[in-house]
Amino acid sequence: MKSYVNVGDINFIAIIMVNAMVKTTIALSPETRDLLRDLGNKGETYEDIILRLLKDAGWKHLDTRWNEILENDEFIPLDEL
Repeated sequence: MKSYVNVGDINFIAIIMVNAMVKTTIALSPETRDLLRDLGNKGETYEDIILRLLKDAGWKHLDTRWNEILENDEFIPLDEL
């Protein structure tokens, strides 16, 4: 967003940067916070840790589902279709 400010004979253009990523707070017990911190690596923020854990959980869920399909479903070779 640009904002024009007139100061005497000089026009200033003020560019205002708006952070598109709104932050929120999640209430955790001290025990949960400490467990989360223990799962982190040096230099990681709590957000970094949580995002990494969620991504890992997503991949594990997909892997489990793929293995269930391989074990329980019947497959027809493509040349038989």
